[in-house]
Amino acid sequence: MQDKYESKFSVKQKIVIACLFLVPLFASIFAIYMIFGNYIDAISKMWAYKGKPSATASSITSLSYIFTILIAIYTFITTSVFSYLVWKVSKSGLTVSTKLQNLEYQREEEVTRENALIVYYDLQRGISNLQELYTNYELKGIEAKPSKIYFSTDWIKNVANLRDQLTEQELNKVYKLYEQFHALQSLLEKHKSFTNDEELKTQLKILTDEVFANFIPLGVLKKHYVSSANELVNIDLYVILKKIYSLTFSSSKRVTKKNKKTGLYETTLDGNLLFSGDNEKLFEGNGTLYNTNKEVKCSGEFKEKKFYKGLIYGYYSPGYEFYCVKYSKQLAPDELEHIKVYQPSNDGKNEYYYDGHYKNNKIYDGITTLFNMDHDIIYQGRTKNHYREGEGTSYNHKGEIEYKGIWKEDYIHKGSEYLNNNILFKGEFKIVNDPSSFTGKKAKPWSGITTNYDISYKVKDFTGEIYNGEPIKGHGKILHLDYEGRDLKAHEHDEKMALEQAEYEDENPVEMNVLNIEQQLENDAKEENDRDRQNYGIFNEYIKAEWIDKKAIEREINERNIKIYDARG
Repeated sequence: MQDKYESKFSVKQKIVIACLFLVPLFASIFAIYMIFGNYIDAISKMWAYKGKPSATASSITSLSYIFTILIAIYTFITTSVFSYLVWKVSKSGLTVSTKLQNLEYQREEEVTRENALIVYYDLQRGISNLQELYTNYELKGIEAKPSKIYFSTDWIKNVANLRDQLTEQELNKVYKLYEQFHALQSLLEKHKSFTNDEELKTQLKILTDEVFANFIPLGVLKKHYVSSANELVNIDLYVILKKIYSLTFSSSKRVTKKNKKTGLYETTLDGNLLFSGDNEKLFEGNGTLYNTNKEVKCSGEFKEKKFYKGLIYGYYSPGYEFYCVKYSKQLAPDELEHIKVYQPSNDGKNEYYYDGHYKNNKIYDGITTLFNMDHDIIYQGRTKNHYREGEGTSYNHKGEIEYKGIWKEDYIHKGSEYLNNNILFKGEFKIVNDPSSFTGKKAKPWSGITTNYDISYKVKDFTGEIYNGEPIKGHGKILHLDYEGRDLKAHEHDEKMALEQAEYEDENPVEMNVLNIEQQLENDAKEENDRDRQNYGIFNEYIKAEWIDKKAIEREINERNIKIYDARG
């Protein structure tokens, strides 16, 4: 009960209230003293003249003026003190309001920061898992690892809470990534160990096309380790990831200020440089974006918060360059003005997987590297108009050199052909017709030095010099008799006759008339039916027929209308 009646005012508040009344009072007393001097004399005089208004008329008038002035002074002082207190209260209220507003802003910022952290590390983990899965399962052909991937359960809400910081297009891209990662997650849960899962490989292909830069030859991951999956990410997604990453820092740690020496605006995250450019806004104007190792990721022109034109860099690991690309959104998505993809070497020399103009998702003119279906290198060298042209080396499925030298119009031209790392032929090649090859042509050793080389069906295991495709000097094996008992002269005679017949038919083409075509079809049908008769032994012959009003009308009796069936069913 005692607490119920206790004063609700603090000591400080009581002092302020007392001052509100006492300060004007003391000020008024001081003013009276200044006017009347001795208070007792003044009071005694007024007491002596009480009830005598005629004697004190002038004094009353003076006193009324004095009291009016005193009241005015009292009122002024009281109003001033009250106004001061009101101002103090208003100021305090404004401070409280500002603090509340800041607290609300900090709360919203903290919510955004928390969601950004979850989304960023979800995507980072997903991209790293994708790199590892693709390298292990697709490139190296070993078991899919990691066997499981994990994401936050409230990812839809987490992404939605970033709507004020990301554009609609960027939000859709992030949502799409999550959906594709969840599809991959489902396939991994169903995947059986040590099996060839085509559905899983297809999803990996979809994701790598969506996430990784299209100009990176992913086959290099089979030979070289890339320390950060971010170095494989396409530049549009990389900028989105950096935007989300910047939101994981509070505004006090996300600072943009102008560098007096360079005149550029620099944005730092907890003291680490993220972006520098000529515009105070992030990702606008001409600028440079840095990776977490303080290395340049891209440098050039930014438009609408996207990288528009300039140079893009990638790194195998800090300090070791992976690629350098001259990029522009004005070109087609599958075209780059110039690209260099470095091949690490122990001697410190610059060697390249790619170096040249990139078009239609491959090197159009310059140095290129081609891979087979197993992602093994089958060619490294120069190319022109998408054809192998100039210095180049081809490899077999074991990684052994097949040919090293000059290429011309996509065929080997002048150089060395290898087998089991040994030179078979060194010299010049000639393009000849070959119906058995895919293109109908092949490069044949023409003039040079051979070692245990099978030149043709006539000459095998030849070591020595050849000219115009024929042995000149050396040793080897020559055809003696074939399976029909024909010697080399008979072979050469038959070959000559066949060549003359082919030339005659080319010079005197015969137009097949309808009768010839009909006869040919009949002969083909008879040949097939005779083969069936012989195979079945006991057979029935059926002929094509048509039924009209329940009556069967047989077709013309010829081999084309007859079909042979086994009589035993």
